[in-house]
Amino acid sequence: MKKIAIDVREFENGKMTGIGRYLSVFLKNSHKYTRDFSYILLGDNKTKLPFPIPNNCIFEIYDYSPVLLWDQLAPLNSYKKHKFDIYFSPYPKRSFLPNCPSLITVNDMIPYFYPNKIFEKWLFMFSLKIYSKKTKIFTISEYSKITLQSFGFNDVFFAYPSLEDDKTICDKPIDFIESKKYLLSAGDMRKHKNMEFLLSAYQSFPEEFKKTFPLIVFGLSEKEIKKRYDNILLLGYLNDSQIKWLYKNALLFIFPSLSEGFGYPPLEAMKEGCPVLSSYKDPMPEILGDCVEYFDPNNKEDFKNKLLLLTRDLNKMKSLSEKGKKRAEFFTEEKFCEGLINIFTEAIRCAG
Repeated sequence: MKKIAIDVREFENGKMTGIGRYLSVFLKNSHKYTRDFSYILLGDNKTKLPFPIPNNCIFEIYDYSPVLLWDQLAPLNSYKKHKFDIYFSPYPKRSFLPNCPSLITVNDMIPYFYPNKIFEKWLFMFSLKIYSKKTKIFTISEYSKITLQSFGFNDVFFAYPSLEDDKTICDKPIDFIESKKYLLSAGDMRKHKNMEFLLSAYQSFPEEFKKTFPLIVFGLSEKEIKKRYDNILLLGYLNDSQIKWLYKNALLFIFPSLSEGFGYPPLEAMKEGCPVLSSYKDPMPEILGDCVEYFDPNNKEDFKNKLLLLTRDLNKMKSLSEKGKKRAEFFTEEKFCEGLINIFTEAIRCAG
């Protein structure tokens, strides 16, 4: 029986991130695809698992702060106790454990291409070069793999995350949302999310259009909602049932991102039958295929023309809805779990 230690600090305060979603899918379902692995889940005092602990898992809490101290001491102490075969970090960092192979995660190169602070890109690359030595890298799209390889990181493996088989009941998030004609988007104000572009481009539409097709954006923090716009409703974090309701009832989902590692929101919308208008930036064509309408996320006229085209063509919207549902079915838990298990197996084999 091979033992895998996994950092699960992403499960905190009920907030479900992209990393949390694919970790949740894997841990709840990995037992279906192999009985050769057991998992030691490493958390801290803030960690709250959003699912019952599976039979093939052990959950351990290590109370170390600051974070840098936890990164080194928690895996080391767990290794002394369990002698696990590999340590899987869902982040681009790891513990410098003696005699224990690691697998780190680099979902994307956004900190390098779209840094929020002046030194972030250099710090990110410097730390990545240190943490990736004698270590395999896991990523979540072929685009991210190719990008990493272009920077000289050769031991890179990828597996597409899956969409959860969500049986959540829809819960209307806001009582006064009545129109089936609202447009929907998700994101925050980080540069790569390109939300300023979307808000500015939408504001330039005629008032009649905005009254007919109001825009709802969710996922912003309260600090980011500094300005109020006519016919734009900016929402904070919502739970899964509220998000599902928005997807199901929206006329169109808009995704203006400049870069992603994978891009959950448009796929989640497609799964619920919502047509998608997406940026053409990588890796979106790889993930979404020909099942959405694309636009140039740096060109407001192109965006406006594509949006007007779709709102006037109900047959096109229906076609995108049908194709999108089929595309979403490609990203299954079985493919993801088997893909990640194969990567664990290869990392252990190479280390041995």
